[in-house]
Amino acid sequence: MDLESVKNGRAKAEELKSDPDEFRRRFETAAELATDGLLMLDAEDRIVFASATAVELLGLNQDELYGKGPSDIFTSGSREAFSSLLTKADHEPGRRHSKEMRVTPAWGRSMEVLVHIIRQPADGYLFISLEDISLSKMMEKELVKSNQFLRKIIMNSVDGIIAADISGTILLFNHGAARMLGWAEEDVIGRMHVRDLMEAGQAEEIMQRLRRDDPHDGPACMLHPIQVTMKSRSGEKFPAHLSAATIFDGGEEVATVGIFTDLRDRVAMEKALEETRDYLNNVLENAFDLIITTDTDSVIVSFNRGGERMLGYNREEVIGRKLNNLFADPAEITALLRRLEHFDGSVSNYETRMRCKNGELLDMSLTMSLLTDNQGKVIGTVGISKDVTARKKAEAALQETKDYLDAIVENATDMIITTNLNKRIVSFNRGAERILGYRRDEILGVHIEDLYVEREERQALARYLSDQEAAVNYETQLRAKDGSVVDIDLTLSHLKSPSGQIIGTVGISKDITEKKRFEIELRATQAQLKEAQLQLMHSEKMASLGKLATSVAHEINNPLGGILLFCEMILEEIPDGDVIRPDLLQIRDQTLRCKEIVKGLLEFGRMTGTHYTFIDINRTVEQGIALFANQAIFQNIKVNSRLHPRLPQIMGDASQLNQVFTNLIINAIDSMEGEGELTIETELDEAAEEVTVRFADTGRGIDPEVMPRLFEPFFTTKPVGEGVGLGLSTSYSIVKRHHGRIEIDSEPGRGASFTVHLPLAGLEEE
Repeated sequence: MDLESVKNGRAKAEELKSDPDEFRRRFETAAELATDGLLMLDAEDRIVFASATAVELLGLNQDELYGKGPSDIFTSGSREAFSSLLTKADHEPGRRHSKEMRVTPAWGRSMEVLVHIIRQPADGYLFISLEDISLSKMMEKELVKSNQFLRKIIMNSVDGIIAADISGTILLFNHGAARMLGWAEEDVIGRMHVRDLMEAGQAEEIMQRLRRDDPHDGPACMLHPIQVTMKSRSGEKFPAHLSAATIFDGGEEVATVGIFTDLRDRVAMEKALEETRDYLNNVLENAFDLIITTDTDSVIVSFNRGGERMLGYNREEVIGRKLNNLFADPAEITALLRRLEHFDGSVSNYETRMRCKNGELLDMSLTMSLLTDNQGKVIGTVGISKDVTARKKAEAALQETKDYLDAIVENATDMIITTNLNKRIVSFNRGAERILGYRRDEILGVHIEDLYVEREERQALARYLSDQEAAVNYETQLRAKDGSVVDIDLTLSHLKSPSGQIIGTVGISKDITEKKRFEIELRATQAQLKEAQLQLMHSEKMASLGKLATSVAHEINNPLGGILLFCEMILEEIPDGDVIRPDLLQIRDQTLRCKEIVKGLLEFGRMTGTHYTFIDINRTVEQGIALFANQAIFQNIKVNSRLHPRLPQIMGDASQLNQVFTNLIINAIDSMEGEGELTIETELDEAAEEVTVRFADTGRGIDPEVMPRLFEPFFTTKPVGEGVGLGLSTSYSIVKRHHGRIEIDSEPGRGASFTVHLPLAGLEEE
């Protein structure tokens, strides 16, 4: 600008000052354009002008502002601050004075304002400028908060963060760096150089790379992460990833900041991963099984030593070829890949056949799955195959053996049943079907105890078997489907798995029902033979004794008759008072007793006659009882008579049977020694077609050693002179002549029971 223009400007200014109204108009126009609120006060500090911005800030229109003083527009809290500012303006007119203060205008929102005040020295007018700094203050606070927040982030970052000035002196050292390097913040900031924390030469290299323009390092003044070696306070060196950037202020380089990450764990992990990878590769390479990987086109990528050993190929002969070339059926791999897609990317224990280099076919068990990369993308397949040729042959041989054994079991004539640990039937052969009548499909799963006639017997067998390892041999009974009882000879033992674990029981049974029946019949026949033999021996003995008794009876009967005759004749001649008369009476009595013995011998020898007719057994029994009704020996004997009311008549000799019943009653009375209870019963046994007469006493009973000799002639348990032992033997002979029998049941001290069995059939008179 030239001097002339300056002069013209000053002239116009002087001209404007000479016209106050024009000057005021132009001042007000300029004030309206100002961004700050402008107030003009007269010498009495009354507002005479307020710009539009001032009106907006204070919330009052110009009419409301005009004539008001500062105390009217500032709050009580700000009046003192403004008064001190006004005092300064009054003392130094023409000079601007400024102060920040908080005001609350009429519209109520408190705000921060920067107040500028000037007092005109000439006329005392006061000019006030109001600048709203609430937003800037708020932004400053937020900026401070942001800076504090950012500092917290930086200081608490897990990564190490270091800032240094252009000379390399450290300005910032966060907690991550302190943790990794072992230095405290106060020991480093302003005291250490970045080169002290890094391997020699690396700090200088980083600064150089930041200052040169190299696209490989990243944008200008920035350095992509590189691996460096950091030094800790203890002297340990460790690898780290470091990224760096240059900080500028006003276009001038002022600092450098670096962020580094400790790679010790990562390096250790990578080393461990590498070792694991090498180990796994070694395992896969030396695995006994065949391991093959392919790409997505089924081209072989890897082929381990197990594959070389199994198939006979070198890996160079296989890698690069299609996988289906190794299969016996080349089309099978296509179906297998489709299965991979439908079975979640894997197929296990797939049995197939692969072809060796020499053409031999191997049975293989293949597990195959899709191979994916880190992003989950399918990049091929991996298959592990186990040679199961030997196993398949063994399985075939085992199956053949099993079929053979099953055929043996199935066609065995004996019954073979197996159960599980829950005692449920698992197998049931044809022999069992034949013996018990059940079909296999209706018996499998049934509890084995349901087949036993006595369930407790099976439980006892199970307990016995659990206590020992050996088999149990036992005769028992099972119930067939039709309800019949089957006698079996059972051999029961544990059923074990190949590992020796007990998994159930196996029972082999032979049907011995017929054998048991034959044994029962044989024992019955043997008993009958023995009984017949005994009876025959007894009959022969009794016959011999009968002949002897008859012969003896005939020889002594006549002399006894003569003795008795002469004794009677002498007694007739001798008076009653004679001293020899008692002796003669004794002779007569003993002679009569001898005749009774002879009579018994004759009856025993069947020399007396027998006359058979229809008789009433009940009446015969009652006659026998009546003989003793009024005798003294019968006074303390209680007789229980239980006679069948409709007993049919039988063929027999009433007098001889009466003799039998009388003998049995006398023996019972003698056994009870005059006191007790005698029960006499008659019954009809229609099944056996016979009548029974039972005499039961409560006497002393019969000793077992005496029982076999009871029916022997002349055998007696009575004292000498009280019996000759012909009563029971004679009774036995009489009952035998009636084709009957006598049964004895007795125990010492518990009485005796004699039961006479007489047939209903008619008899021929002998």
